[in-house]
Amino acid sequence: KSNRGRGGVVEKIYISDIDMTDIPSNAISFNLYYGGLSPTEMIAAMKEGGFHEESRPVTEETPQFRDIHMRDITCKGAHQAIYLQGLPEMNLENVLMENLVMEGERGLFCMDARDIRIKGLTLITEKSPALAFYNARDVDVAGLTLSDTTRNRIAVSGDKTENISIDGKQFKKSTP
Repeated sequence: KSNRGRGGVVEKIYISDIDMTDIPSNAISFNLYYGGLSPTEMIAAMKEGGFHEESRPVTEETPQFRDIHMRDITCKGAHQAIYLQGLPEMNLENVLMENLVMEGERGLFCMDARDIRIKGLTLITEKSPALAFYNARDVDVAGLTLSDTTRNRIAVSGDKTENISIDGKQFKKSTP
């Protein structure tokens, strides 16, 4: 986690062979907007059209997270399975996730991120949407399995959103 004013580069992170149980918050979380709204508050604000984060000038105090690789991860019980959030001016970028089985109240939230590749993801969620993308670009999800109880499985929004592919199907941002 980081936020504006902290600066620095976090890169070349490799995570593998992790088993988690009963995580009270986010099981996997990369957040460059730490200290802002909570994930639940942000999703609610986006649904109501009230969240519009503006891009700021990039300086040495702008944090950068990139080149993150995760594989063979399981989680049984979390509030949010996967939370990926960059900044409008400095997206979280080049994230590869492979072979994940994640069970949580909420699934995957991806905001202000680009070059996200997910291969082999099973998401068991209680709340919809299972996957939410906001101002995300160049996302490729292959081998997705969702729980049958999830309705409205995928939400795609944000003016900067483009090139979202899930199991070969292109998703466009929804219009209000």
